[in-house]
Amino acid sequence: MSEVTEGQQPQGADPFEGLVLDEEFVRGAAQSEPSARARMLAERWRHNPPQNTGFREAANKEMPGRVRARRGGDGPRRTSGPRDRTNLKVAVWFVIVATVLLVASSRGLV
Repeated sequence: MSEVTEGQQPQGADPFEGLVLDEEFVRGAAQSEPSARARMLAERWRHNPPQNTGFREAANKEMPGRVRARRGGDGPRRTSGPRDRTNLKVAVWFVIVATVLLVASSRGLV
């Protein structure tokens, strides 16, 4: 049988026998490794940067007719350009159709 020198463990001994993986051990870790997806995207974007996508571009542009709050807290401001009245048109048509249906049902036509 071979002799064990200082700093070595005998063959077959568990090297993790005295290791305790408690919260203190985890919080004391020097680095945190990024997730596999983060590493994959970083490698992909290193060679082929991502193109602008539609939803990000739209979020950064001023939308015509929309009211947005200013960053400084000065209150809402209206952006330049024609107002979009689609919601108003839909609401007016809904009221007209509902009124016609009510009148028709009261007269026994429907």
